[in-house]
Amino acid sequence: MLVHPGGVKGKGLLDKLRKAGVEKADASALKPFKVPEFIRDEARAQGLQMDNRAAEALHRALGNDLRTLASALDQLRSDTEDPRIDAQTVTTYFGGRAEVKGYAVSDALLAGDLPRALEQLRWAIATGTAPVQVTSALSFGLRGLGLYLDLRTARMSDMDIAKAIGTYPGKVKEYSRICRGWNKAGLAEAIIAVARADAGVKGASVDAEYALEAVLLEVDAARRAALPSRTR
Repeated sequence: MLVHPGGVKGKGLLDKLRKAGVEKADASALKPFKVPEFIRDEARAQGLQMDNRAAEALHRALGNDLRTLASALDQLRSDTEDPRIDAQTVTTYFGGRAEVKGYAVSDALLAGDLPRALEQLRWAIATGTAPVQVTSALSFGLRGLGLYLDLRTARMSDMDIAKAIGTYPGKVKEYSRICRGWNKAGLAEAIIAVARADAGVKGASVDAEYALEAVLLEVDAARRAALPSRTR
């Protein structure tokens, strides 16, 4: 089997294969909101029982590459005695990836848990996570939350909102839980702070680790300052 990602690279070889009568099958990439469904179907085909939270945890850990996800499910099938796979099992096997640690920081911060976010940040840095992966996760989280705040009053289903944002329905449910702690003014301040921090960790700051800790404090302050005083 020959897999070609598209583009002009290798076009000569592809033309020769096509003339030789080699069968061609187009396989367009799945939209992000469809990936958890693929994971659940693939898990079922491999004899595993995986619920929605576990599928979403694996999606977050490994991204959208279907071959990587299928290989991960094969690993889980081989390494676990219990065919029932939950989110904790997924985190045990794949939660050490650097990009996952960045999202752990972002998730805690957006949920209003600053101590947890700082703890996750220090753990991420201590285990080799690049600072830019943290600012990238923060940017992604804030962008998704901002889009959710715009779309939640449009009488759209979670699936429709997930499609519009480019994420999966479980993430939309998470945004619905944490959005009470945010408004658009606070979100705008937070996005500006993360943009400055991103420049800082890419060379504008002398100390990237300090820039990251500082931006967590700034984002949390922006969230609290924009809320009514009784909810801070």
